[in-house]
Amino acid sequence: MGSGDEQRMIYESVEAMAAAFRQAASMLEDIRNGLDQVATAFEGGAFSGNHGKIAQDALRNKIMLALQIADQKFNDLSKELHDAVTATQTNDSTVGGRFVS
Repeated sequence: MGSGDEQRMIYESVEAMAAAFRQAASMLEDIRNGLDQVATAFEGGAFSGNHGKIAQDALRNKIMLALQIADQKFNDLSKELHDAVTATQTNDSTVGGRFVS
């Protein structure tokens, strides 16, 4: 693309992407809650002994942390897309207002 090529944002598509990221974050939160319930249910039972402690540590600390990081990233991406749409719409209306006769 040359420097004179026009770039356009399709607002509906970008908002749909932002909504998909929010939905993914919500799903990850549901997964985290479910895993926490599993870990709680297995305490003292399946998670007894040294191997149980290792499994519980992996579930509660490593897997949950990875899901939390992914959840936050999806929320961040959603916010960035929403902010980009807002800024672009503001710029479009500002620039468009300069050319109204």
